[in-house]
Amino acid sequence: MRGLKRGDEHGFFNDGCLEEQLVDNARNGDKDAFERLMENHIKVIYNYIVHHVGIEEDVKDVMQETMLSIWMSLISFVGKSSFRTWAIAITKRRIADYFRSRYKSQNKPIDDYADVLVDEENGYGRIDNSLSVCDAIDALDSPDKELLFLVFYAQLTYGEVSEVLNVPVGTIKSRMSRIKAGLAKSLEEGNYGYL
Repeated sequence: MRGLKRGDEHGFFNDGCLEEQLVDNARNGDKDAFERLMENHIKVIYNYIVHHVGIEEDVKDVMQETMLSIWMSLISFVGKSSFRTWAIAITKRRIADYFRSRYKSQNKPIDDYADVLVDEENGYGRIDNSLSVCDAIDALDSPDKELLFLVFYAQLTYGEVSEVLNVPVGTIKSRMSRIKAGLAKSLEEGNYGYL
């Protein structure tokens, strides 16, 4: 089912103003036009952030960063997509920035995800608690660490990770498979420099 259409069948808002005109006016510095434009998208953006971030204080921060980014980036909006799609893309980038900053600022152990990282179905067995999952993950290169973070900590789907990283879903799946196998081997051998 498609989302509700904004405005009437001709693209007019209730006050008769075209979204395109609001974008043009906002692009030229009209803050009132920006506010009117965002009235039609703010709930979707907010709920999208809540869905991905969850923590209320962080939601407010990401929302503020998103609104500022939309305002500052209006000059680059050329209309190849709808304004809402464009605004959601900016929102995704601000959410990704949020998770990247949290990942860098936290030294959160991923021991909680050890059972997911090792695939017993493929014979890798259980991870011995005496081995350090964190050390093995620290040995990964930055792109692999980011991928693990987005999948396991941020709990993004492969499709969402694909959009955030601008990489095909198939590549995400194969990288995850390679990372899991490498981590399992590294943990079994106790060789954290393997990866």
